[in-house]
Amino acid sequence: MLTHSGAIPGFSTRVAFLPNDGLGIVVLANADEKAAANEAIVYRVVEDVLGLKRVDRSVIAEAT
Repeated sequence: MLTHSGAIPGFSTRVAFLPNDGLGIVVLANADEKAAANEAIVYRVVEDVLGLKRVDRSVIAEAT
């Protein structure tokens, strides 16, 4: 998966591309500092579209 994130005051973004699966995702948030939420949305879409088992990322985030 290729990803890129970015932000300016008031907005945050995440772009992900899975070239082997022909899947591209863009998440735009009209809020500051939403990188974790944007990333969680990307992974949820990837899991759902590709039929993968969902991973509870809240547990992973608390462990780090």
